[in-house]
Amino acid sequence: MKRMILSYIGTFAGLAVAAFGIVAFVLTSGILIGSSTGVGRVVHYLFDIPVSYTVFAFNGILFLTGQMKAE
Repeated sequence: MKRMILSYIGTFAGLAVAAFGIVAFVLTSGILIGSSTGVGRVVHYLFDIPVSYTVFAFNGILFLTGQMKAE
């Protein structure tokens, strides 16, 4: 149980650092990167939809697609 909690804490810390890097450096400098963040930047540029909404929706679609393939 303790090992699982430490694993979750480590995963959360890594995701927090990655999110900070995206918000602090990538979004402010105008750099386009791949994956769902890049799609979010393009959608934000074209339709003025916040990047976080697009990333959430795109990741949800990818998650559901992965779940269907796994079954």
